[in-house]
Amino acid sequence: TQRLAHRSRDILECLKLQISGRGVVQADETGWWMNGDGRYLHVFGVDDIVIFQVGDRSHNIALDVLGANFQGLVVCDGYVGYDIFQTARCNAHPIRRVRDLLESATCEQPTLQEIQILLRDGLALRDRREELTPTGYQRLVTMHKRQFADWIKANHEHANDSIGRLARHLGKYAEEFLRYLDNPKIPATNN
Repeated sequence: TQRLAHRSRDILECLKLQISGRGVVQADETGWWMNGDGRYLHVFGVDDIVIFQVGDRSHNIALDVLGANFQGLVVCDGYVGYDIFQTARCNAHPIRRVRDLLESATCEQPTLQEIQILLRDGLALRDRREELTPTGYQRLVTMHKRQFADWIKANHEHANDSIGRLARHLGKYAEEFLRYLDNPKIPATNN
């Protein structure tokens, strides 16, 4: 394994150059144990290239794979290590978070159902892009973004701390969560 890793180093560097030249790269990371030490398995993917790299949870792995001059967009979850790049946030994460809050029954149901519907409506709107005129699509995107911002503003300081935290998180990254609506090349999730 060590000999293969050493011999394939040039191939890996070539793949890093290719992936860093792409406009949109999907990234994710998950816990990984290595000799009893907690590490992270980082994954960077495009249509025809996937790079796996084990390391710590700093932004250094992303810099190593994508390079400091990466000009594209990283589609990611909430990991702040990617904030050194322009990002689009994964919508599956807040949808799952809302679902979990609804199932816990400790939060105000109508408020959570409202954001759940908004998040899902954004995905449905994306899927209708081709059947709408560009002007009609853009009008619906503008309206959706306004409704999203209104929900965040109304719940930013919600009495239920879980809803308030959700609203503040969505507000902090609102542009990144909705970026997929403006560009069909940007996926709505990092899955």
